[in-house]
Amino acid sequence: MSIMLDKVAKRHAFSNYGHLVLVDKPEYNETENLYVSTLRSDYPLLIQDDLLPEKRTMHVLKIGKLGTISINSDNQIVKEKTSSREDIIANLNLFFKLWKERAERIVITASSNNLVRISESSHFFDPIISVLFYLWDEHEILDDDINAQRSPERRKKMKLYLNLLEGLEIVRRVDDGYREGNVFHSLKEEVNHNEEEFRNVVLSHIIQQRYPTLRDVFQLTILEPTIHIDNSIYLPELESEQTVYRNIRSIKRDYGYYYDRPINPLDLKLILKRLVKAEAISQKGKYYSGNEELLKNMLDMKKSMPDLGQEFLIRA
Repeated sequence: MSIMLDKVAKRHAFSNYGHLVLVDKPEYNETENLYVSTLRSDYPLLIQDDLLPEKRTMHVLKIGKLGTISINSDNQIVKEKTSSREDIIANLNLFFKLWKERAERIVITASSNNLVRISESSHFFDPIISVLFYLWDEHEILDDDINAQRSPERRKKMKLYLNLLEGLEIVRRVDDGYREGNVFHSLKEEVNHNEEEFRNVVLSHIIQQRYPTLRDVFQLTILEPTIHIDNSIYLPELESEQTVYRNIRSIKRDYGYYYDRPINPLDLKLILKRLVKAEAISQKGKYYSGNEELLKNMLDMKKSMPDLGQEFLIRA
């Protein structure tokens, strides 16, 4: 009976889900009065080192409980209790979304100090910088000063920025305006009262703590291509836990694979140059890799985080 059930489950899985979906042996579920197989995947991820071809390896992403197959006592698939192909694809997409997002969190946290050095994006932070510099000199900014000669739309956006800064304790609300918050003072001490360094360390702190808010609420997508390219460099290194050298063609291919969109090679080259200049990544001739010190910090962060499989099981 168990051999037949196993064959039925595997046959259904292969014909409906493909060869990358694995099937556990059916187990009897007393509540349902059915035999249930759990579906999972050992998803292959090729990691190619373009400088050292002998380092080409196949890494396996273990994805648990993509779905289930239910079989009755007559060895028939119970369709309404069995995951559809669409369910499996949706869960695979969810896993890869969580996988990329976790890597992005790690990369942003470790690289935030480097990302703020990319000066081409700095003017997008002008509303925040204007508040920081004003408070640096005057110690208090009045609502009247904030709203003066601003359109209703700009006043609304500035209020959002101030709420962001208040939530991070960079500023604190007083009766008719804002003053420096606790984090403002501590970061000022950290950089020994150097104004330019203070700006950079505050922006780094904001990117590290509130990047999703900057992207989704403020529509500050200027950093998104840079972070996605940065992530494309580090994703294979976070999996293999070692430096992986890749040329621009490989990075372009992997970016398209990870983010399901193309990137213009001229734009890619410019972003890579900016990342190298900011020391967010390293370059060796025509090959690019993660910054060795940053990668070490990222691997330490990864080891301290909960297993990705647990997050996937909660969200699936």
